[in-house]
Amino acid sequence: MKRSRFEGEQEIEAIIFTEHNAEGVLASHNDAVVVTANIADFNVHCIFIDNESSIDILYFSVFIQTEFTPDQLSRFDILIQNFFRSLVVPERMIKLPLTVGTQPRPMIIQVNFLMVKLPSIYNAILSRPNLWTLKAVVSSYHLLVKFLTRHGVG
Repeated sequence: MKRSRFEGEQEIEAIIFTEHNAEGVLASHNDAVVVTANIADFNVHCIFIDNESSIDILYFSVFIQTEFTPDQLSRFDILIQNFFRSLVVPERMIKLPLTVGTQPRPMIIQVNFLMVKLPSIYNAILSRPNLWTLKAVVSSYHLLVKFLTRHGVG
């Protein structure tokens, strides 16, 4: 397996996807890459990984099921486009810690989520800029995301 340097600290395995990573994935699928992660100490399922988006979304249905309070929200006065190219007014913005991966290789970043009141099969959307921050590599074939940590590949 190829080896690389991570920020000059230590050698780690390079991020490589193999056929082993595709076990259990149906051939010829056209599925979205969807993950589970921890957002502010809440396990959130159905997070859509969106390489095309530059904003992160947290759907209001998730907000009301958590212990967040309205005073944690800040104003956000800009329109965004949804999947159908319609304009949407976000309710507010909230900055929350996002933890991906598990011990011994978790990564934690702060994410500014826009909160929207729209129906969705997803609970959140994670954008391209935060995938970059995580040093994540997304494989739609494998339905998998890998990312670099100080302790190896997560």
